[in-house]
Amino acid sequence: MVDIVLAVVVSQAAVLDYTVSAEDHPLISAWYNSLKETTSFRESHADFFTLAASLYKRSELARAPLARRTPTNTPPPSPPKVVAMPMLYWHALDVDSRSVLYFAHASSIPLRLVAIDVAKGEQRSADYVAVNAAGTIPFLVDGNVRLGHTGEIVAYLAAKYHSPLYPLSSLRELSDIDAAVRLLHELLSDDVAKVTQSVISGVLGGADAAATNIGKALSTINDRYFRHSTNHMIGELYSLADVVLATHLAQLTTVKFDLSPFASVSGFYEYQRSTAAFKQAHADFFAKLADIAIASSSKLPVKPPILYWYPLSPPARTVNFFARAAGIELELRNTNLRHGEQRSPEYLAINPHGKVPALVDGELKIYESAAIIRYLAAKSSSRLFPLDDLQAQARIDMVVEFIIGQVAPEGTCYDAALHAACSCPLTASRSSQ
Repeated sequence: MVDIVLAVVVSQAAVLDYTVSAEDHPLISAWYNSLKETTSFRESHADFFTLAASLYKRSELARAPLARRTPTNTPPPSPPKVVAMPMLYWHALDVDSRSVLYFAHASSIPLRLVAIDVAKGEQRSADYVAVNAAGTIPFLVDGNVRLGHTGEIVAYLAAKYHSPLYPLSSLRELSDIDAAVRLLHELLSDDVAKVTQSVISGVLGGADAAATNIGKALSTINDRYFRHSTNHMIGELYSLADVVLATHLAQLTTVKFDLSPFASVSGFYEYQRSTAAFKQAHADFFAKLADIAIASSSKLPVKPPILYWYPLSPPARTVNFFARAAGIELELRNTNLRHGEQRSPEYLAINPHGKVPALVDGELKIYESAAIIRYLAAKSSSRLFPLDDLQAQARIDMVVEFIIGQVAPEGTCYDAALHAACSCPLTASRSSQ
């Protein structure tokens, strides 16, 4: 009961501008602070404190010890100064952009990110060119500081935030890190770009040779580094070299490059990709790769129809000409009529009449030029032969039949042997007369 009475007195004093402080009354203060956390105290005093607050309009500051209250004429303290974060213009699929971002995350450096969609040409937009006239990424803006080279950006952030990944105060460590980073760029950067650009940008060229070079480069890195730790290239702590290597290895995942022959490199990458900094820096990268994979799977390359033809055959040339004019891709396979290739077992399996042209589209085999053209027109919705317009189709058929029956000269294929091997409607029309 004494506890209850005393607690009521102390609580009453609290709303009357007096608080039992730990400095002045340590035992009572500790006792009261413990008691007021009990359920019974809170329930019995809830309405009291609500009503007292409305009557006396006391804030927490007003209920502070009298001797420690701030005079009413003292201006309120100034709000803390907000420091603007450096702004990084970047693109998730760009190796250098991710290197800077990975370095920042691993160094606990705050950055404000502005994504520049290179695929849409945003690096050439007026707004971005006003920031960076060169239109390159990554690009850092920090107040009046503007930097567009990856090395300069990293060095600036390292100096400003005292990053241990690039210790400017240790010339020996800095020298080792710089040497490793230069080697990584020399051995990997260009070839990694060549190998992965077919996936990221759809541009082909030099991928096979580049893949061979990457294998040699990783073998060199595997043997030269990781002497003190399997998780880090140099020493036992994070460095910029780890960031650069891990970012390039991540880029190679776009082509599922096999790292298993390089035990140290493979183990290093497995460790790096498990770290929080790596995951944060590469989240958008892997998300975009997933989008690319989905888009690619919905637009799988379709093998074009195969046209068996011979350049001296007017019907074959007619089909080829129609396809080119209609923008239809065909794979041309020359069937040399003079050498009798149209009578080979392989060709007769496609066209038992042994004539050209013939078209193979998947499992479908078509011969006779008119049938081939109609099929291609229907498949491509070509307006050169509009199958959805019966009147236009009739007029086209009428003129074509006239040309074949009346205008085309006998011997269009230049000799009787070739003429017999061409699926000319002319042959059929003359023989039927």
